[in-house]
Amino acid sequence: MNKLLIFVLLFLPSYAFCSLEVSAVKKQQDKDYTITFCKLFKIENIALEKKSFGPVLQMPREIGGYKNLAITSKDLDLKIKDILEDRAKISPKNSCSLPVLKMVSARKIKESSSVLCQISFDDSLDIIVFASKYKKGKKEIYRVSYPQDFKILDKKYKAQVRSFILKNTKALLDEKI
Repeated sequence: MNKLLIFVLLFLPSYAFCSLEVSAVKKQQDKDYTITFCKLFKIENIALEKKSFGPVLQMPREIGGYKNLAITSKDLDLKIKDILEDRAKISPKNSCSLPVLKMVSARKIKESSSVLCQISFDDSLDIIVFASKYKKGKKEIYRVSYPQDFKILDKKYKAQVRSFILKNTKALLDEKI
């Protein structure tokens, strides 16, 4: 068993352990890319800039220049660069498990019933999400806003992500100001 583990660690590429898989890449008219992950969600307006020290992925910015999307895994970063530079192909079988969600941080926005939180997908991709609560008549409504260039494609998965976010921010959302 130990020999098998040593073989796997030594001879498989390091990015094989990242479960977030690129399932599609589409080049946009402005030379940016739309990248789909695990057929569950996509990020639009990713650029590959050539620098003197090598290619750099530029994640899209929100209005006002805020960076609400970040690739936090070197393995995923290298995998995407390899695909965009035609050094690797997208796997046709693309066996991708549901990404593990993790709440990296959550903080209440002063004098409001809103929470700003950072969510991680498989410790590889982080997004900043805005969760809020308001009243409509006697009913409390919870809302989740994603970055403008982040789109969840699968309705069932979108409901799971929303549920995860609200479960982890409900106590902060319900705090009295």
